[in-house]
Amino acid sequence: APADLGGIIVATTAPDTLCPSTACRVQAALGANNAWAFDVNGASSGFLAALAAGSAMIAARAADSVCVIGAETTSRFMNWDDRGTCILFGDGAGAVALKRDAGHEILAVRLGADGTGGDALVIPGGCAALPPSKMIADPQLATLRMKGGDVFRFAMRIIGEASRAVLGQCGLSFDEVSLIVPHQSNRRIIAEASALTGVPLDRFYMNLDTVGNTSAASVPVALDQAVSEGRLSAGDLLVMVSYGAGLSWAAAAVRW
Repeated sequence: APADLGGIIVATTAPDTLCPSTACRVQAALGANNAWAFDVNGASSGFLAALAAGSAMIAARAADSVCVIGAETTSRFMNWDDRGTCILFGDGAGAVALKRDAGHEILAVRLGADGTGGDALVIPGGCAALPPSKMIADPQLATLRMKGGDVFRFAMRIIGEASRAVLGQCGLSFDEVSLIVPHQSNRRIIAEASALTGVPLDRFYMNLDTVGNTSAASVPVALDQAVSEGRLSAGDLLVMVSYGAGLSWAAAAVRW
């Protein structure tokens, strides 16, 4: 029940307002009056960062249950004349409920960032550095800009590195992984990650062809579809991995 929630965390780069947080709006809509609510802006890595935060809240006994949401309306920040971005992204939302002793176990989380790559994927305007009053001459400053080649090379490398690192924290290997749910940005990136890690491509879940790149919503939407399709059974080892603006990355190992 909403009243039982101790936390609501929304991962998004497209909040309804800069303040209050979208999580507070969700709290009000649910009537979850006992929940501490906040947003995480980690771009496409945000959902797994929020998952780590929610898990930490439970471990610290700040909450017994936490709702972790990834939600994006990226289409509202597209330059529809830029075919290098506008055809790639979609809108979506997904959520998981974390609860103490729920049966599934988050074994480890790995988070990372390289701020020197910040210009590779950016929405430059709309906040304090370039407020709306400074954007009258160029409204496109509030749209997404991407250096596709830089992001592609980064993503191909980081999927394997982050996944290997989070498994290493648990003393596990790729041979033991039942399913990898990666951020859904590009089929070629996922195929290359399969080749570099030695994990067969059929153990990478993909729904990119039907939903596109939904940024922070990508992993929870794909996870929900994978579960609905029966791709996970009790005891399976699941790896979720994401990467995005920042540049940032995140991975989680879960015993299902």
